[in-house]
Amino acid sequence: MVAAYVRSEAPEQKGVSLLSQLLACEFLRKWMKIMSQMPKEVPASFDTFTLSRRSLLIKTLAMTAGGCCLPGLGWGRDKSYSGALALPLYKELTDNIPLIVGFDKGFFADAGLDLKPVSYSVPSDVIRAVTTNTDIGAASVIAGIAARTRGFDELRIIGTLMGKLSLDFVVPVNSSIRTSKDLAGKTIGVNVPSSIVTYFAKSMLREAGLDPEKDVKLIDVKGAGPGATALENGLVDCTWSTAPLQTQLELTNKVRSIYKCGEHFPHMQQTAIYSTSSFLDKHGATATTYLRIVAKCQEFVTANPEAAARIYAKFLGIDEAIAAKVVMAVAPGYVISVSRGGMDANIRAAKSLGLLEKQLNYSDIVDLRFAQAAT
Repeated sequence: MVAAYVRSEAPEQKGVSLLSQLLACEFLRKWMKIMSQMPKEVPASFDTFTLSRRSLLIKTLAMTAGGCCLPGLGWGRDKSYSGALALPLYKELTDNIPLIVGFDKGFFADAGLDLKPVSYSVPSDVIRAVTTNTDIGAASVIAGIAARTRGFDELRIIGTLMGKLSLDFVVPVNSSIRTSKDLAGKTIGVNVPSSIVTYFAKSMLREAGLDPEKDVKLIDVKGAGPGATALENGLVDCTWSTAPLQTQLELTNKVRSIYKCGEHFPHMQQTAIYSTSSFLDKHGATATTYLRIVAKCQEFVTANPEAAARIYAKFLGIDEAIAAKVVMAVAPGYVISVSRGGMDANIRAAKSLGLLEKQLNYSDIVDLRFAQAAT
């Protein structure tokens, strides 16, 4: 009876592969099992399900196909994708080096991903772009955590762009400021209140016994570049910085570091890869492919630092020796996986900054299915 139904839906064809026959047998087994377990009278609670034989046939076939058609992952649907890629300070942050290298090597294009990087100076703008007109992007973990509790219910972290902190606070090389304890009464360049930069600045000050709200003045200098300009012109006494700019300034004897965030927060992840639940439901294949290529880019940079440095130096128009020093320093932080400990540390950070408008758990924002499928 069932066999007759299947034949009516899928007539026999010549050259059916052995795999197709095995899948058909497995389908029939699962179909008969489902039919045998169906209640004689359908409870009212089943109203949300489509219980026709045809619908059950389709659903069972999807389950039988396994990894080719996993529900919710959208595998096998997308062959190519074209769109914007929202990124934080694309040229300034070393987090983006694997992407720069990947675009240069053609890794994304070869995988059918036609992506245009769009740079944003504020993490919250990246989050807003991802949830409105850009399907995939990257920003600080703490920015996404804050947004998730403030109405951005579809926001999901699906991977990691930079797993280690690469951010310092610097002062002019001839400054009388030797440690963070000397910052009392000084002006410090940070970013927006929801940024990881601001969190680290406040943490640095509290460690030094200073009150961030009373003992210093914090001003938003946006990126590391404007911060360096403000520092040079005496508008701030200390500012945040990161390679490659910091590397250049140190090599030219213009600044020195007084606080390395990576040493004080060794388990904290810096930048996450974001998407939305609605995009993932429809285009899980694209998300999986994107993460697979990002992981490939990260592995290439780690395994080929000299080649990556040449690409990076050409992209920024900087000396190759500086690029090589930068790449060697940051490459160990490139991982695609999401660290539970790192996420929990970011959640605590967001809570301490008063950025959480409601309770947030790890599982509320992290979706590991796509990174796991990509690696």
